[in-house]
Amino acid sequence: MKQQTPTIMIVDDKELDRAVLADILGGDYQIVEADSGAQALNLLQERGGQIHLMLLDVTMSNVNGYQVLEQMKEQGWLERIPVVMLVGENRMDQVERAYRMGADDHIQAPFNGRIIRQRVACNLMLYAREKEWNCIRPWRKWIEAPSDRTMRLLEKEWTKYRFFASLSREIQFEYEPDSDTLKISDWSANYLGLDRADVSPSRGDILYQVVDREDVERVCELLRGTTPEEPEIEYSCAIRVKGEQRWGKLLAMALWSEGQPPTYDGAIGKFVDTHEEHNRIKVLERIASHDGLTGLLNRDSVSQQVNRLLESYPEKTYALAVIDLDHFKEANDKYGHLFGDNVLKFVAEKLRKSIRSTDLAARVGGDEFLLFMEYTDQVYNQVERIFHSLSGHYEEFPISVSMGVARSDLNLGGYEVLFRRADRALYEAKRQGRNCYCFYDDSMKDMRSVLSPIESDSNPDYLEKNERPKV
Repeated sequence: MKQQTPTIMIVDDKELDRAVLADILGGDYQIVEADSGAQALNLLQERGGQIHLMLLDVTMSNVNGYQVLEQMKEQGWLERIPVVMLVGENRMDQVERAYRMGADDHIQAPFNGRIIRQRVACNLMLYAREKEWNCIRPWRKWIEAPSDRTMRLLEKEWTKYRFFASLSREIQFEYEPDSDTLKISDWSANYLGLDRADVSPSRGDILYQVVDREDVERVCELLRGTTPEEPEIEYSCAIRVKGEQRWGKLLAMALWSEGQPPTYDGAIGKFVDTHEEHNRIKVLERIASHDGLTGLLNRDSVSQQVNRLLESYPEKTYALAVIDLDHFKEANDKYGHLFGDNVLKFVAEKLRKSIRSTDLAARVGGDEFLLFMEYTDQVYNQVERIFHSLSGHYEEFPISVSMGVARSDLNLGGYEVLFRRADRALYEAKRQGRNCYCFYDDSMKDMRSVLSPIESDSNPDYLEKNERPKV
């Protein structure tokens, strides 16, 4: 009776590797190829009884080698089909995991024809003897049926882990790059409102419900950029907890293999909620940078932001306007300081509504405001519109303003030079009778200041100290 030629299934998503293995084994065996884990499982479903041995690559996209092993175990195919894993060079972590999941043997890249033929022949012979003796390999029996003692200890450790994870109220996770799986604790999944405790960062189908794609990609980049000597990272970002955004700090440690050279083998970490602290810091920052009465920026904050914009975008043109309420003293004298405060808040709100989101508005004195805005060729129209938007009445008190405007394209100065020139233009507006605006020009360089004593623009030392960087 003629002996049946054994059939070998080669499962690898790289066609070249399948071709090399088929050339090595094709003279002695029937070859069946699968270009993915999913196709391999389909072929096993159709013709599993005709497959005598499988060569299975660990790292495949979508369904990888480990997932194929899991399915083979569930279907009982591992009892009938020996599996030889194809692993990367010096990747003992892959080898150990494959054996734990039920693999029979492994072959490391680069492929050696003599070794592959010998390994395949030995596994087929061992499998044939097992069938003849009707026995199960002792290591496979241990893998599939750990002792009661081991199971109790494992369950105890897992119970402790879940308990402490829930007490800490921290989102703890573990990432496995081979299967591209991010596993979180059950408490964490429930806290985030997820119906699964394992997700895929690359597919992001569930993960992106709670964290932005950019943050996921940045964290992955940081982890892969670590070294065995410095494996830890820290990253602040926001997550969505059942629809509510909360800020926190991600602390993680990359895992590296012990082989040479070491390879990235995943990560463990946790997300610590710092939302209340984040909000407190934001409140303190706002208090430090904003006027307490009107909510506009204060003088120190606006000066810093103006200088930052001038330095960062020297090619752009800006206008700085200083705005003064006409006859504001009468509001305080006639109606009281509380009424005067309400007038200031009223004008501040009108100013806020009349500018763009990219413009800066500040209160820089008692009844003085500042506006900083980018312009192209419509600066006069912009100023005209804002000037008229600020006029009107607050209850029975008439409101009008005087404005002085300085343009950044007419000098190389920073905030101080712009502010002083706008202040001189404001003096000219008041000299003309108030309720108007003036743009600074060189005829005003020796005028007095409305808001503060002014050094002369013609002073070379002053201009050098406040000079705006040239393009």
